Amino acid sequence: MAGKLGVKDELLIPALLLYIIKRFGIRYVKLRGYVRLPAIGLLHAPMALAIELARDIKMRTLDLLHLAYAKLLKDKGLIDVITTIDEDFKRNEEVIQRKLGIRIEFIEV
Repeated sequence: MAGKLGVKDELLIPALLLYIIKRFGIRYVKLRGYVRLPAIGLLHAPMALAIELARDIKMRTLDLLHLAYAKLLKDKGLIDVITTIDEDFKRNEEVIQRKLGIRIEFIEV
């Protein structure tokens, strides 16, 4: 694929990410804040939220972190939907919508 795009193999992923960022107008939003959890201590807010979500949403750690960031961005009024091809999100769509108020949009591959 790198050859078809005219980039070196080691630049393929950065080139694709740059395309996606520009194509969809994605921007970086810094989420500040810390939460103190009993028996754990001080954690960055998305990590603390991911730990809380793990009780109700049975997904892998990285997926829970994605959901935590999405929830914090939703609370700031920046997003309301996650677009994914990940089947775990599909299996948990109802609980994600109910608990977080985030709609899941699936891309069939």
